[in-house]
Amino acid sequence: MTHLSDAEIGRFLASRLDPADEQRVARHVLAGCGVCGRKLVAGAPARLLDEAGDGGCRRAVRSSLRERAVAAALRQEDRWRTDEGKLERSLELLRESPQGYDGLTVRQIRELHGRALVEALLERSRELRYQDPRGMRWLAYNAVQAAGSLRPEEHGPSLFDLQARAWACLANAYKVNYEFAEAEGALTRARALHPRGSGDPGLLAHLASTEAYLKSVRGRMIEAYELFDRVYRLHLKLGNRHLAGESLIAKAATMDDAGTPRQGIPLFRRGLALLDPDRDPQLVSVGQHGLINLTARSGDYRKAGELLLKSGLRQAFADAPLALGKVRWLEGKILDGIGRPASAERVLLEVRTELLDLGRLSDAAIVGLDLIQILLRQGKSLQVRELARESYDTLRSLGILQEAARIRPYLQ
Repeated sequence: MTHLSDAEIGRFLASRLDPADEQRVARHVLAGCGVCGRKLVAGAPARLLDEAGDGGCRRAVRSSLRERAVAAALRQEDRWRTDEGKLERSLELLRESPQGYDGLTVRQIRELHGRALVEALLERSRELRYQDPRGMRWLAYNAVQAAGSLRPEEHGPSLFDLQARAWACLANAYKVNYEFAEAEGALTRARALHPRGSGDPGLLAHLASTEAYLKSVRGRMIEAYELFDRVYRLHLKLGNRHLAGESLIAKAATMDDAGTPRQGIPLFRRGLALLDPDRDPQLVSVGQHGLINLTARSGDYRKAGELLLKSGLRQAFADAPLALGKVRWLEGKILDGIGRPASAERVLLEVRTELLDLGRLSDAAIVGLDLIQILLRQGKSLQVRELARESYDTLRSLGILQEAARIRPYLQ
C-alpha cells in the first residue's frame, strides 16, 4: 500500500500544509489507513492527543481536521493491533505452506478472514514475483476474492482502496505471466474502484505505472513514457523517493524493447540511487540486472561483464530460480558479445532447459531467439530451423506477437 511520508505527517501535525494537502492527508487517515494512523498517533503532541481523545468523538463536526484525523487513528488502534496479529499469522501460514493459499485449511481461512488475510495475500503475492509468477497470480486472484467478500459498512471507503489494490496486484501478476489482455481487464476493474475509495494519490500513481507498462507492451511508447514521467513526479511530490526510483527503473526497462537501450542506462542509475535497499532488496537486484542488460545491449559487453562479476546477483537470487535463470541468460549474451559463442551456446541451452522445467514457456522461447542468432553464425542451419519453429509456435500460441514477429525471418 502507498502510505503518507513521515515528512507529510510531520507537516500535517504542525499545521504547515496548504489546505488541499491537509485535506488529502486527513482523508487518507480517516479512510482507515492503519499504518499512517499509527504514525500520526506516534508523532502527535500530548495536547492534541488529549483533545482528540476527549472532544474529537463528541464534537466531530466542530473539531479541526487534525483532531478528527487523530481521533480516528486512536479509535482504530485496538482494531489495528488485532489485525496486525492476524496479518503476521496469515503471512506465517502462507510462507510455511508448500501449497500457499491452497494449503490453508477451511478453519484457518475462516479464522483469518478479513482485511488482514487480504493484506497477507497481497504481500505474499509480491514476494513471489521473481520466484514463482504463477503462484503470484494465484495469490493475487485469491486476494481479489477475499477483498470482494468484505462488507463496505464495516470498512468504509478504505475497502475500495483495498479492492483496487487487489485488482492492481492481479493486473501486475497477469503482466508478469505475459497475459496482457487479462492484465488490462484487471487494471480496468482497479481504476473503476479507485474513485469510490479515499482518493489516495499514491494508489492512483501505482495504477498509472501499471498502465504505462501495458502501453509499452502494445508499442505505444510515447504514451507510456508520459505516464511513467507523471508517476515519477507524483511520487517525488508525495515524498516517496523509493517509489519514484521504482518508476524510473520501470521506464528504463522498457527502453530495450523500444530499441533505445543506451538511453535507459542513466535512468537505471538515477532510479537505483533513489531506492531504499532495506525496503525492497529484490528490486535493487532487479535494477542492477536491468542496468547490466542495457549496458550489454548497447554493445559494451566487457563493461557489462565487469558489472555482472561485481554485482553479486547470483547470490542475491540464489533462492529464486527464475530470476537466477535470467542472470545466467544475461551471462550467455555477454559471452557471445565478447567472442565466445560456444560458451554462450552452452549457457543459453542450459537456461532454456531450466526455464522449460519451470514452466516458463514464453521466456524459454525468447531465449531461443538469442540462441538462434548464435547457432546461425556457427552455420548450424538445421538447429536454427527447428528452434525457430518451436519458439515461433510457442509465442504465437501465447499471444506474444511482437517477439514472434522477430523470429519469423528465421523460419526459412
